[in-house]
Amino acid sequence: MIDERYIIMIHKHLRQELSEADQSTLQDWLEQAPEHRQAFHDLEKAWSLSNEYLASYTPNVEQGLNNLRKRIREDKAPALKLTHKRQSAFSFSAKIAAGLLFLIAAIVVWNIWFRPADMLIVATGPGEHKSIPLPDGSTVMLNENSQLTYPSFFRSDRQVVLSGEAFFDITRDEAHSFSIQTSNTKTEVLGTSFNLRAYENENFTEVEVVKGLVRLMDKLGTQPLELEEGARGTFRHDDRTILSDKPKTLNANFWQEGRLRFKDHQLTEAIDEINSRLNLHIELLDQQLSSCSFTIGLKLDHPDTIVAVIADIYGANWAKTPDGGYTIKGGNCNLE
Repeated sequence: MIDERYIIMIHKHLRQELSEADQSTLQDWLEQAPEHRQAFHDLEKAWSLSNEYLASYTPNVEQGLNNLRKRIREDKAPALKLTHKRQSAFSFSAKIAAGLLFLIAAIVVWNIWFRPADMLIVATGPGEHKSIPLPDGSTVMLNENSQLTYPSFFRSDRQVVLSGEAFFDITRDEAHSFSIQTSNTKTEVLGTSFNLRAYENENFTEVEVVKGLVRLMDKLGTQPLELEEGARGTFRHDDRTILSDKPKTLNANFWQEGRLRFKDHQLTEAIDEINSRLNLHIELLDQQLSSCSFTIGLKLDHPDTIVAVIADIYGANWAKTPDGGYTIKGGNCNLE
């Protein structure tokens, strides 16, 4: 008799939900005996046939119950004095009822354990944000030009796929980890809040942890790096290295708040981040401003306004360049 644990593992394998550790355990079990491999092939064939069958069949339990009741009424024997006849009719009805209960139980078991989840896709266009409630109670705020793929329900481990940028607020579940797959990385959590940026046209993937603990690694699950609250992790696509730091302030959800926050930054550090976050090109022409302290909640306004605000803080002048960039010139750190 086949151990039930391995039957469950095989079904998880067929649903592509088996962990790497269990996959190795299953492979060892398959190599132990020919009957194990035969059981695997039988279940695989049944899985394939059931998918084809269920694609065009939806069980109507209510209609089945009505049909059964009608059948029972028709098959009831006349009221005779012979006790064994009444017992026979009762036994027949009980058997039908038991069969129906078994059928209903089989349908329920299929829906809970074996029916594959539907895959849902939510996408955003330029300047568009969407809030997505997940089946486990978690929420995802999707940034512009992004796409999230997720199942209609989570059976075991919670897995989604992201292209673009999103802020995740994950419901904690000690028994089931939550993972996000991108084209270059895999991010795992139990319950936490964090921002994940993974645009296809950028050469990095970035995670900023607002709350909890996040594990960032490459897409194969190697080079894992744990990031605590307030930390930032960056996976560089070109040399496939993962770096971490703890910035003075996190701007993980700046695109939701409509504001970039800086506290005791050097001006040159702040401008580098502004350029990166907002896809601008602001250049300091006089390096005496580069080490000036910069503390502000900078509203995401028109680029001209942003540059004008920075220049005004230090009494500097600003100008636009022919290529669409900006320059800041003059001024000083100790403007009174």
